[in-house]
Amino acid sequence: QIPQNFTEYAEKRLSAKLDKFFGSEAEAKITMATHKELIVIELNVTYNNLIYRAEQSAVDKEDALDASIDKIIRQIRKEQARDGKE
Repeated sequence: QIPQNFTEYAEKRLSAKLDKFFGSEAEAKITMATHKELIVIELNVTYNNLIYRAEQSAVDKEDALDASIDKIIRQIRKEQARDGKE
C-alpha cells in the first residue's frame, strides 16, 4: 500500500516533469516495494501506444521516484531524437 501523501507527491512530480512531453494524455502507474533496506519504485508511463518503464531503488522513496522519472525522461528524449522531433 502506497501512503496517500506519497501518492500526491508522486502525482505532482510526474506532472511537473512529464507534462511538457505528453500534456495530460499519458497514463502513469507506480508500484512500490521494499527489498532489504531499500525502496524499489517501478514506473510505467503509457502514451500513444508507447510504454516507457523505469525501475529504481533507493533508501528514500522520493529519491527512487525522482531517479525513475529521470530515466523515463532519458528514454523519451532518446525516442524523440530517433524520430527527429528534438
